[in-house]
Parts: sequence; C-alpha cells; structure tokens
Amino acid sequence: RIFNLKKRTEIGSLMRHNGPVTCLRFHQTSHLVSGSDDAKLLVWRTRDWQCLAQLEGHTKGINDCDVHPTGRIMISTARDSMVKLWDMVKGDCVFSFKNPLSAITEQLRWSPSGQRFSLASQRNLSLFEAESSKVLLALQHDRPVLCSAFVSEWQGAPRGGGGGVVL
Repeated sequence: RIFNLKKRTEIGSLMRHNGPVTCLRFHQTSHLVSGSDDAKLLVWRTRDWQCLAQLEGHTKGINDCDVHPTGRIMISTARDSMVKLWDMVKGDCVFSFKNPLSAITEQLRWSPSGQRFSLASQRNLSLFEAESSKVLLALQHDRPVLCSAFVSEWQGAPRGGGGGVVL
C-alpha cells in the first residue's frame, strides 16, 4: 500500500508481486524498486505508479537491493547467495557473483560516489570496489550485522549489531 504522509491518506497499492515484499528502495523521487519473495525486482515510476520493468534472474527470494547514485545500475542480493548487477536502462543482469564469504547476503549498499559497495552477511561486512568486485576490506563482528550505511565515501560503513551495539 502507498501512503501520502503529508495528507495522511492512502493513495494506492502495488499489486504485481506474487509473494511478500522484502525490500523497497527509492531512486531520488522518480522511481521505486521493490523486491519480493517471488525472486523478482520491479521498477516503478512514482509519478503514476506504473511498473516500468520486471527484473528476473535470482532463483530465490530477494533480500535487498540498492540503486546506484546515477540511477543507471542497481545491485541486488537474494537467498540464492548471488549478488547481481542490473542495467536499469535495458533491464538486464550484466554481472553476477556468489558472495565470497559463502553466506547469504542480507543487505548491500552503494557508497555515495558509487565506486564501492558493501555486503553484510551474518556477522561479516565486506567492502568491494565496484569496477572489479575486488574485496577492499572484510570485517568480522561478534554479533550479527543488522544494518549498515556509508557516512561518507571514505569513512566506511557504520553498522548496527545485535544487542544494540553500534560499531
């Protein structure tokens, strides 16, 4: 369901998925990407909530996605342990790889410049160079990583762990 928070009214529903929606990610104010347990990613135009593309390639439910700062590419991860890079203009998967930690990636984020991205899996957080998918940094924690975000391009990804620990 979609709500206008200023007016406090419901303005519609997005009913194209065949399973629970597991992630939502806006690109600016013009587009929204939704991922679902049905293993599909849908790209919506927010002006009229028209579905512009259905991206298929994962074999299990979507865990997370993030749109590159340019809006031209997107990265996604699912319970199939795959990380996929999508061309948002063509709607095609252009690159995919299995998480090198052999774990299901639960969340991922682009850095502000889009030159790097992070993957969080269970108690691990890894930072990758986008162009080569080379691991730049791998951190292991005592507790599960529940959330992460880039503060700036070079300050890494602060992360929240189980038990209320912020690292």
